[in-house]
Amino acid sequence: MMQMIRVPGKLTDRNFWRRASLLQFIYSMLGLLLGLACVLCGMALFFHGIAGSSSWTMKIIGAQSKITDATPGVILFVVGLFIVYITRYGVRTGK
Repeated sequence: MMQMIRVPGKLTDRNFWRRASLLQFIYSMLGLLLGLACVLCGMALFFHGIAGSSSWTMKIIGAQSKITDATPGVILFVVGLFIVYITRYGVRTGK
């Protein structure tokens, strides 16, 4: 689920809009950097052959994710993609 700023569409204070957009951008960039770091570390672990076995089952609000017998690199890669997805930039105005 994407994080968004919800405000009334008739708000005319430009400083509020600048500040809200800037904070959302910073949040999204930090999520992108953290996600990218997880993806790159996961790829490094995978390509260096770090062995191990992990199992992951997650169910949130009807969505289900299941990974079985995966290496730590694959798990870290998937976590990085998830972080990038949930912190993407988005602003919605109006009703």
